[in-house]
Amino acid sequence: MASGLIGIIGILMLAAGILIFILGWRGRPALSLPRCTACGYDLRGQDPQRSSRCPECGGDLASANAVSFGKFQKRPRMMLLGGAMALLPLLLLGVSLLQAAMGIQWSDYRSNRSVIAHVSETVDRPSDWMELDRRLAKGKLSAQDVTAAIDQLITHLNSLPQKGQSPLVWCDSFVGRVDSGGLISDEQYARLSDAFYGKDPAITGPARICAGQPWRFDIKYGGGWNLPNMKLIKALAGAELGDGRKLELNKSNTWGLSAEGPFPLQDGLALPAEPGDYKVTLHVDLGIVPQVSRYATSDGRPGPAKLWPPARRKWSKDVTANVTVFAPQPATLVEDPAQDPVAQGLISVESLRVLPGAGQEAIEINFRCSPCLAMYFDLEIRLGEQSFGMGTVQKVADLRGTFGTRNSFQRVGPGVTATVLLRPNAHAAGISELKAIWGKEIEFKEVPVQRLDLVEPGQ
Repeated sequence: MASGLIGIIGILMLAAGILIFILGWRGRPALSLPRCTACGYDLRGQDPQRSSRCPECGGDLASANAVSFGKFQKRPRMMLLGGAMALLPLLLLGVSLLQAAMGIQWSDYRSNRSVIAHVSETVDRPSDWMELDRRLAKGKLSAQDVTAAIDQLITHLNSLPQKGQSPLVWCDSFVGRVDSGGLISDEQYARLSDAFYGKDPAITGPARICAGQPWRFDIKYGGGWNLPNMKLIKALAGAELGDGRKLELNKSNTWGLSAEGPFPLQDGLALPAEPGDYKVTLHVDLGIVPQVSRYATSDGRPGPAKLWPPARRKWSKDVTANVTVFAPQPATLVEDPAQDPVAQGLISVESLRVLPGAGQEAIEINFRCSPCLAMYFDLEIRLGEQSFGMGTVQKVADLRGTFGTRNSFQRVGPGVTATVLLRPNAHAAGISELKAIWGKEIEFKEVPVQRLDLVEPGQ
């Protein structure tokens, strides 16, 4: 892009220089006495009524442009400026053609130290990294030069807020070449990978859970990109409480206990049932292996660290989270008519659809709501003679818009009407730490049913 911009500037400078030179060559008009254009004779005192001929040369003074009242004077300075402006891009073009013809690389005259020092300013641009890569291929970089260049890259990566979210771009070839050549020490590679992927994994999970409920978490590390020719892998190695008590990982959860690249580690831990505050520590194994590595597991995931292929780097990290376990307190059931959400028109069935399926249908229901008292209810739908439990559904107090759920059921015949029942569930609401919910059963009768399962294909 820079070379293209320079080319455009050169063309504009050449055109401007030629124009300025032409204007200087033409000059500017200077007024003078009337003179014969042909011979320059001074025509002052000449009476055109008596004679229309020049006394000196006999030229016809009545013809067009026969008498001159001024002349153009050339402007040497403008001609010099225009010539210089036009000559400069032509000289640069000639030098470039000569350089290409003779194979001259002007960058060869810069020292390695100069190129590496400049890398910190051009880490995301190609010129200096391509030059370093070319010198490395020709054996013109020492081990100290390579170390200094990688250190510049590490400094730059440490300054970025997002880790592993973009490739090394112009550095990729250079980094891959020096690593395959054994020119990056294990210590420097560790610093490079920390700068690229991030120093520590990040853990997310609820800060509070109800006693008896699993604590579900995600551990994220790295992003969508990898170091050259490598890939990041990770696995959960164990979990324990702050007092040293071990927590059991879900061994059947093979898909969440190990992962590669940007995919998180996920599981649900059974914490003590006693209410209280707990510090949870999870041990994470991390590794960087060649991109072509295959895993020993049958599900295509890295598996535990003991099964990993030989790694370029292998290390472990601990991540911690503070979790409060609370005893559920059933929510208060509010039956005040002034807060009745149906009577106030704050909740209604927006749509109820029966969707086609293979052997079973799916029923989908959506409610439209406005802010009102929180609701936590068991949902039941009756279609004709059949009744379907739709699970427990929650509507928070400040929700505005729509919410709904979907479930499968046995096929029903056409022409059925629907009844929707909402039964308060104070216990489930207490698990979600809701203090009060609407406490009376809600029934919507003769709800229209959209039967998409009866629509013929192509209609």
